[in-house]
Amino acid sequence: MTHTEHLHGGDAVVSAFTAAGADHIFCSSGSEWAPVWESLARHHRDGLPCPGYLDLTHETVAVGMATGYGLITRRPQGVLLHAAPGLLQGSMAVHGALLAGVPMVVASSESTTYGDGPARTRAASGTATCPSSAAPTRSPSRSPSGPTRRRASTPCPR
Repeated sequence: MTHTEHLHGGDAVVSAFTAAGADHIFCSSGSEWAPVWESLARHHRDGLPCPGYLDLTHETVAVGMATGYGLITRRPQGVLLHAAPGLLQGSMAVHGALLAGVPMVVASSESTTYGDGPARTRAASGTATCPSSAAPTRSPSRSPSGPTRRRASTPCPR
């Protein structure tokens, strides 16, 4: 692939894991990794080199399996974790891999909204701003039947 070609996001992630020498991608992810799955499917269809994919049931299991494989091969393996709580779930296993000196490439997605409206944006100054809205939204820390709140005006709390 030349430097002038544009990569699809999923292709960029698969290329990065391939360049790192990962034999496998150990994954406990949500739907945010669909572009990676599509890229892996295209690579397999076209006979292009790419890591194998293991879809696992829990983040700690994914990181633990990558750790064991990395201990044996001494090559970095890829790990895809679900946004926020998924990374938190896998964090102790990542710390264990660090202490054991196991090479690993871990990726977790980022979510800037709770799915109830437009994402926050970054102003030129680097401060976070939120779109103002008079429409009430449910508080993410409450149940769906809980009280509503008004969207914050700029700047947003972190």
